[in-house]
Amino acid sequence: MDFGITEGPLGATTHLGEPHGEIDLSNAPDLKATLDAVLDAGARYVIVDFEDLRFIDSTGVAVLLSAQRKVQARGGNLIVVCNDPSVRRVFEITGLIDVLHVTPSRREALFLTQDFTEAS
Repeated sequence: MDFGITEGPLGATTHLGEPHGEIDLSNAPDLKATLDAVLDAGARYVIVDFEDLRFIDSTGVAVLLSAQRKVQARGGNLIVVCNDPSVRRVFEITGLIDVLHVTPSRREALFLTQDFTEAS
């Protein structure tokens, strides 16, 4: 399957990544490289929008967890936007809905970054 990531800043401390296609063993390193570059650039909040994602396996989930640990260490958070029931189910059965702040919309994700900022 084709895989790609569209990404860019949403503000001084928030960055958006939009993976397209499927995340699996063959392309999880691409997602990791993108997230590492975003974190190295100083992003405090990272929104990963799965609107155009059809599948994620355990290697993709591991990449997200690694990025979450890194961003949390600097007082930020990673937020996953996921409205697809089959993709969302992966986060439900692994118990990661709250850990990865899985939300159904980008609007809610942006609201969460404001809440995190105000709580800091």
